[in-house]
Amino acid sequence: MDAIDFGKFVFVKCTVYRGAFSDERVFEVPEAEIDDQTGYTGVAPLHYFQKQDANPFSASEPAPGQNLPGMLAARMISNGGDKARVAIPDGEGITVPLALLAKRTHAPHVSL
Repeated sequence: MDAIDFGKFVFVKCTVYRGAFSDERVFEVPEAEIDDQTGYTGVAPLHYFQKQDANPFSASEPAPGQNLPGMLAARMISNGGDKARVAIPDGEGITVPLALLAKRTHAPHVSL
């Protein structure tokens, strides 16, 4: 992936699971780094996710007990070498390999 400027919108590839509420999803990014630990799991509202084919998840996806590959909306904090630091909807900043990022062509109608 080419360099992405600070503040630009990106997607982080992740695994998506059902959350405790119908409008939230749990996400897992095993390659993420945060606070000297590898792997990150968080929760975000459904509207921050899309499938890897760029379509949104329906309210019933993924099915309970299942998971699907997906992408989480994020904002670039820094980009250097083969890793980037991004801000994610749950308020954290995680470092991920550039290979996990995809450019977003539009920003969602929600703050990030």
